[in-house]
Amino acid sequence: MILPKPPLPPEDADESLAQYYEAMYKWGVDLVRVMQDAIDELQVQTLKRGEPVLLPAYQVAALLDNAETPRTGVTPDGLYKLVYVLDEAGGAQPAATDGTDFRRLTDRAIVS
Repeated sequence: MILPKPPLPPEDADESLAQYYEAMYKWGVDLVRVMQDAIDELQVQTLKRGEPVLLPAYQVAALLDNAETPRTGVTPDGLYKLVYVLDEAGGAQPAATDGTDFRRLTDRAIVS
């Protein structure tokens, strides 16, 4: 998140304070917009009781070839991953990693 920089006040009395106030107003509006976007993003990433969990969706081939989340499902920062597999045998369903393979949550079979 990059916050907008506030405008500098006029250096001498000859500069218009009205222009400075207008620039401050625009900066405030931009700041509120950036902060609201950040809050919205946090709300998307935060789990809330009683609301559905959003899982990233993958085709089996894309899931197994994803450089960001290799076959083990462990991300580069050491986190395990839950996903929704769109074309899994038996229909679309959630899957999770066991540290080695992605497994369907329904029967713990390896995603194929």
